[in-house]
Amino acid sequence: MKTLIGGAVGGALVLALWAPAVGAQEIKDDLKDIRQDRREIREDRREIREDRQDIRQDARDVREDRGELYQDRRQLRKDMKAGDKDAVKEDRAEIQKDRKDLYKDEREQRRDVRDLREDRRDVPEDRRDLYPARCARGPSGSLPGSAGSSAGRPSATDGQVTDTRPCGARRRAPVTRRGSALRAAFGAGEGDV
Repeated sequence: MKTLIGGAVGGALVLALWAPAVGAQEIKDDLKDIRQDRREIREDRREIREDRQDIRQDARDVREDRGELYQDRRQLRKDMKAGDKDAVKEDRAEIQKDRKDLYKDEREQRRDVRDLREDRRDVPEDRRDLYPARCARGPSGSLPGSAGSSAGRPSATDGQVTDTRPCGARRRAPVTRRGSALRAAFGAGEGDV
């Protein structure tokens, strides 16, 4: 009997000393995850900023290429009027080169816009990782199963995310045409206004 009681007390003592260490390790891991998520959000924002700069630079390049193309076409028309065949050949070659540059710059701009879109999609995902409780809130703003959700009674929305927007996404006002609200309010048809 003494052996059984000694074993139970020893087991309880081991469990009592081991349990706080496990909790401390979980807290340490959680802090590490939080730091990693914040680092990822900072990296995503930096990538977004760089993508915007790339898009602005690409837009400047496209503008310059279009200006050069315009100048080359003007020069071609002048040389054609003057009847200078050698200059016409050079002008046409220059136009081809400028077109290639323009297409290349437009392709880079489309790629940068696509990269920006992908980087913008990464931010809400990282925010969901960082703030999981905010993303699990129900329609009343309370966490599922908390005192604010149907006073402790289970409901159809407990445990379910009812907002389909990504966590951290801003709610946007509906885009309407100018005057459409007035037409809807006063019942004017398309040809009446």
